[in-house]
Amino acid sequence: MTWYRSQRILVTALCTSLGFVAPSRAQDQPQTPPVQSDPGSKQDEAQRPAIPTDQRTGRRLDLTLGDCFALGDRGNLDLALDRLQKLLAAEDIAIADAFFEPEFFTTLDWRRTKSPPRNAFQPSSTSKNYGGNIGVRKTFVTGGSLEVSFQPRYVDQRVASTFSFPTTFFTGDLTFSASQPLLRGAWGDSNLAEFEAARLEELARIDDHERRRQEILEAISAAYFELVFRREDYVVRYQSLELSREQLANTEQKIRLGELAPRDRVADQAEVAKQEEELIRAENSILDGEDDLRRLVLPFREDGAWDFVIVPTDVLGEQDPEFTLPTIEDALEIARSSRPDLKAQQQRVEAAEYLFRKAEQDALPQLDLNASYRTAAQRNDYHAFQRDIYESVYPEYAVSVNFVLPLGNKAAKGRRTKAMLEVERSERARQVTRVDIEKAVRTELRALATLKKSIAAATESARLARSDLESEQIKLRLGEGVRIEVQRRNQQYQDARSLLLRARLDYRSAWFRLLSALGRIDSTSFDAASVLH
Repeated sequence: MTWYRSQRILVTALCTSLGFVAPSRAQDQPQTPPVQSDPGSKQDEAQRPAIPTDQRTGRRLDLTLGDCFALGDRGNLDLALDRLQKLLAAEDIAIADAFFEPEFFTTLDWRRTKSPPRNAFQPSSTSKNYGGNIGVRKTFVTGGSLEVSFQPRYVDQRVASTFSFPTTFFTGDLTFSASQPLLRGAWGDSNLAEFEAARLEELARIDDHERRRQEILEAISAAYFELVFRREDYVVRYQSLELSREQLANTEQKIRLGELAPRDRVADQAEVAKQEEELIRAENSILDGEDDLRRLVLPFREDGAWDFVIVPTDVLGEQDPEFTLPTIEDALEIARSSRPDLKAQQQRVEAAEYLFRKAEQDALPQLDLNASYRTAAQRNDYHAFQRDIYESVYPEYAVSVNFVLPLGNKAAKGRRTKAMLEVERSERARQVTRVDIEKAVRTELRALATLKKSIAAATESARLARSDLESEQIKLRLGEGVRIEVQRRNQQYQDARSLLLRARLDYRSAWFRLLSALGRIDSTSFDAASVLH
């Protein structure tokens, strides 16, 4: 809880530095001249209506952009699903590492046999055998293995012979065996390949998850600004409707005074109906925007999640933030070193190279060096049997070399070719990712510069459109204007204000797209200084 509170304080402070809320200290003000806000906005603010969607029943969430980032970081469904990929990769490491774990093995058996007579020295017999095998084996990084096993057996037999055959006795052996491949499957490059590939894949999935997280944060910022725009656009359309209604009221007054014919109200009524229709669409658009943002930030652990009323609290204010942009060269260098998806691709290239080296070695002939030591004993008395075993009274030593040359070896060669192609595919995928990253960085840098100029142009367009509307309204009141011109100028002013709002919000959204393209977007790092250092 303390972490969340400190995170919220940070993101709120950084949102303030972006100009969403007026800074409280003079030194927090932008150092460069800010872009002028919508002309006439103070006058329009006095007529700002309540937004109907805020009056719905349901739990209300007043959220800053920082709040949405914190909620999405913890509760986004796609991120929760993506976290499972990291857990799966961790289990793949455990599976690969288990190859080198020692094994304990044991077997127990019972046999009853009855043999026919073969000659005087091999008469018929009936025997019961009780025995087993117990031991430990271990595989090493070199590919070699070591095994220790003990096979005791107790025999109870009856022999149809005048010679003295023992009726009960103990037999068995203690064996030490070792094996080391010299070509196929030998040494660490071959036997650690699966483990190293799994380890690199886990790191790649961690980076994939971080990139997915950055994409979610970028989507949250876009959805948040889109919702802010739709709410502000509703205000613009409401105020435009009020102007249309005012014009209709003026026309009705002139009809009552006999200055206009009743048919002259039709055009004004049509304009009011058109503005009311646009206002209805704007209200529905707000609900769609809420759903988009709700889907990104809520975990949907309760049935009524869709009923939350989301109200963004960050406002445009009268100043736009001034972002200090890096040069293209600096931005590309930052992206190459910071983008998690590029790191993930590099790790997958390394994993493919490990598997290729293993496949190369698996295409070699098999040449194994084997050695064993065995001590055996057979006694009527169990203690004497043990002594013979442990004191190596009857030892046996063996060394062998096992050579296998597959004729054709098509399977191993096919796996080697496939592994080589996988290395090339991974390399090309990394190159594609790098090119796409560089393109995105260049595009977003240009977009920010263009949008900054668009705000200035849209501000001037809105000012001129308002001036034209006021002039036409004055001319109409003096009897020198035409109502259709007032309606046209009103529509132009509405469009100009919407374009200005869109440009100002797109400017902020483009900054987060640039942060995402650089691989530096985070729920607590919004400003240029944190990106460039």
